[in-house]
Amino acid sequence: MTSLEISLSKEITLDHFGPIVEKVYTALISKGRLLISQIINITKLSRRQVEESLFILIQQNIVKYAEKPRTQLNYYSVDVNEVLMRIHFPLFILTIKDIFGVDGEEIAKLLLLHGRLSLTSLLTYVEDKDAIKNTFCNMVANGFIIAVRPEDSISMIDKLLAEEDVEVSKLGASLKANDVSRIRVSLAVRAETEYDNNVATGMKRKAISNYDDYPSKSVYNSINDIDSVIGLVRERLTPSAADLMKEILKIYTEEFNDCKRNSVAGPFSSAQLSYKISDIKLKIDYSKGGGSKNPIVDYLEIYRLDSVKFLTKDIERGNGDYYLNFKEINNFMKIDLIGNTIKEKYGSNSMRLWKILLDKGKFDEKQIAKVALVSHVEARKCLFELLNAGYAYLQEVPKTVDRNTMRSAFLWYTDIVKAEEQLISECYKVLINLKKRRKIEIEKLSKLIEKSERDDVKKDKSLLSEAEIYALEELKKILNRIDISEIGIGKMLLILKEF
Repeated sequence: MTSLEISLSKEITLDHFGPIVEKVYTALISKGRLLISQIINITKLSRRQVEESLFILIQQNIVKYAEKPRTQLNYYSVDVNEVLMRIHFPLFILTIKDIFGVDGEEIAKLLLLHGRLSLTSLLTYVEDKDAIKNTFCNMVANGFIIAVRPEDSISMIDKLLAEEDVEVSKLGASLKANDVSRIRVSLAVRAETEYDNNVATGMKRKAISNYDDYPSKSVYNSINDIDSVIGLVRERLTPSAADLMKEILKIYTEEFNDCKRNSVAGPFSSAQLSYKISDIKLKIDYSKGGGSKNPIVDYLEIYRLDSVKFLTKDIERGNGDYYLNFKEINNFMKIDLIGNTIKEKYGSNSMRLWKILLDKGKFDEKQIAKVALVSHVEARKCLFELLNAGYAYLQEVPKTVDRNTMRSAFLWYTDIVKAEEQLISECYKVLINLKKRRKIEIEKLSKLIEKSERDDVKKDKSLLSEAEIYALEELKKILNRIDISEIGIGKMLLILKEF
């Protein structure tokens, strides 16, 4: 966990839960697993404040607990990734609204606000109970909401340690030296399939009424990733191609939900797609000849031949089966995102040089300047800008045994993984600055905001002067711009981290 991730998680906790909860969260993230008594000593808060803060964080799935064996002491720890996932809440709500309408949006807001709610508790917050209940059941059926049990608040590590103790005790005196390592390997495999937070396994659990319900973030992420892929197809090809890709991704949503681990999905043939997709109208121009006169077949070939490589084809099976190529789509989207970021910050020449390094490997300055069709001076300037920004690197190649720098060659290269990490770090810095800017802007007009929220002022707006009304409108515009910027950064992080 990087210092930037920790700093951003603190800002998010302060923004969402207030200063008291943020103190408890800071103590846990800085000191690790703690008892309540230790948290009280560190934060100097009352026991009631600490207990209520822990309850809030457990309810939001941010804090995990573990009971020490043969005692009644509970240790508490935090999951930073759960806090960072809150960056994407606006996108989650927007996605739900697009799919399930206003009722789905209301359910998503309530679940994200309260963390965990039973259906009975959720219905107490709404008016149209029948419509909300039907939408809720639909969301559960589609995996957007999963059931959670009390034991889900125990961390995976503690679950594995408890199971390891049980397995070791079963062996007893017959325990051998390699048995513990074998038990740990088998438990790790089980953890991958049963406890993996990236897999929406909630629908596999038996539906019991006293379970709470929790939003399934992996499904939200996959839906937003689907939208990104459809947008990429629309940008590179045609609206009809985007419509067909949307239908294909709907059919293979289950594989797409786990696209971080699945590099492909399929196989499927054009005949299978024609059978499953009958109501979509595809437009393609056959006036110039060519093609198979079957739009689905032609579009599948277009996906395959495009430089993004949306599809791959297995020619050994009959007429050829197609596979959705998640790995190539993911790589292209990340490269495109990093390239556009470099272009905006350092210019088109820098972007071209970076893409050449990524595509061709190591170059010296003269070679890359010649390939990029720029002057040597311009190439050096751009390359050193990329070096300082963390997107390009130098490799020393000594020509003599004494490694004298005067007789060494220096080659430029880039690394896509390091470039991703650099862009993620920059996104985190921007989010931290945006949250600080929002806090400063609100503090500037805190007294005016308090005045505008008074009951008498709400009833009679004439109590506010023109200057005060103008200041409030400007504040609203600034906060809206900050919100839009945060959503944009959230979309970038979804592509870089969650796809």
